[in-house]
This record gives sequence, C-alpha cells and structure tokens, in this order.
Amino acid sequence: MGMYAEKSFTEPWIMSILRAFARENMKVVQLGCWYGDETNAMANIIRYFDGELIVIDWFKGQINIKDKDDQFYTEEQSLIDERLNIFWGSIEDKNKSLIDLRIGNSHDLIPNIDDESIDIFFIDGAHGYTSVKKDIELSFPKVKTNGFICGDDYSGDYDDCKIKDLPDDLLEEDWITLPGYWKDTESPPNLVPEVHAGVVKAVYEFFNGDVMYNLPQSKWLHWKKGDRLGYNMGAYKNGDTAGKYMFDGEEFDFKIDNSHKGLEFTNEK
Repeated sequence: MGMYAEKSFTEPWIMSILRAFARENMKVVQLGCWYGDETNAMANIIRYFDGELIVIDWFKGQINIKDKDDQFYTEEQSLIDERLNIFWGSIEDKNKSLIDLRIGNSHDLIPNIDDESIDIFFIDGAHGYTSVKKDIELSFPKVKTNGFICGDDYSGDYDDCKIKDLPDDLLEEDWITLPGYWKDTESPPNLVPEVHAGVVKAVYEFFNGDVMYNLPQSKWLHWKKGDRLGYNMGAYKNGDTAGKYMFDGEEFDFKIDNSHKGLEFTNEK
C-alpha cells in the first residue's frame, strides 16, 4: 500500500468536531478524502446519527506536488483507479451505503449541493490560494446557519508570518519556508519551517479574521452564526515568544524577527 497506508493526522480532530456537534440526520461534506481512513472514521459517527456524508475528490492529487512520495498530481487513469480502489478498501462495509462519493473537480461539484443544507463542511483539498479561495466561496453558502465550515492546513499565523506581504506566485505553492505552528520537542523547540501560505491567506481574508485557528494539527474553523449571535469564538494568537522557539537554527521571536528570512523575494507591496 506504500504511502497511501499512512495514518491521517486529521482524523482525531474532525472526529472530535463531529462528536461535539453531531445531530440527528446530520449532513456532512468532506472535500478531499485521499486514501479514505479519515472518511471511514467520520462515517462511523455520522451513521450513528442517521446522517449523510458527501465526499468530493478527483483522486488526481495536488497540482503543485511532484514528489512521488507525496500526494503528487497525475492524469494517468491507472493511478487514479488505484487511488480510488485504496479509498474504497479503507471503508467498512457498514459505512459504504451512507457515503455519496462524487468524483471530479470541487469547483464543478460544490455548486450541485443545495444552499443551507450542510451541518459541517470540511475542506482538505488544494493548497494554492486561488483554489482554496474558490472552494470556500462556493462552500460557504451551502452551510446551514449555525453550522460549521472548517478545514486542514492552516499551519501558520496570518499576521506573524506577514502573509499579506507575500507575492502571488508563493501563495500558489504547496508550502513555503516560514515559521509554522508545528514544533518539535527540543528545548527550546524548533518551529517547523513549512506553511501553507495560500490556505492561510484564503481562510483568514474570506472570514476577515473571524476564524478559530492553530487548533490541533493546524486546523481552522468558522461558525456560521445567526443574526442573534454577534460574537466570534476567538482565535489563538502567539503571546510573548522570546527565547521559546528556534527557527532555521536560530532563536526566533515572532514580535521582532523577520518571518520571511527563509524566502527569497523582493517585497514591492
């Protein structure tokens, strides 16, 4: 099974969201399923509540990934079929009937979902800014009032990483070298120098910062509030970080050090 047999880091987080906000006949969308372990775990909860799970993926991989040990992009039908077979092989028989698998480009398939029909819409697809922004724009109207839209790969802070100052070409990369949220167990810990900048920008700017982030495993969540609820759920911000982290082999302080030190570009904005 190779790389496809890896355990998903997303599964514990989305499971906790489903358990916390489950309701009878709940309707959930998973955009981006890859090898299916996470899908099966979600289905176990949704089935208990007589719900429905719509799964959207094209099984071609990430357009901006060429590494054969990762979710590389392919147009080769035999590889697409192999990925699809691995997906269904990860789904228990008891869960197969409630999964509505829709194969294709998310930008073509999301519009087919009824507006205000989804309780939880989970986005874990492309990482480039343009694609993520489009996924969110199309998905948000589909979410019920008081429902949730959430996703993966919010791996850095919008302000601390100065995301708004990045050039457009870097925002379309899978990830770029910035001080991210993940860290190791050294003392002081090293910040993982990989941030999905396109995801961070698309999410933060669409919701004008009204989003929970830096959740376990770099997740993000927005609560689609009704008219009577005029507050947000808050967002984590880095506090005093002096002497607490290492980045690129040196001590790093978000308040004073340059988060773009690992990049090569001229800021003309």
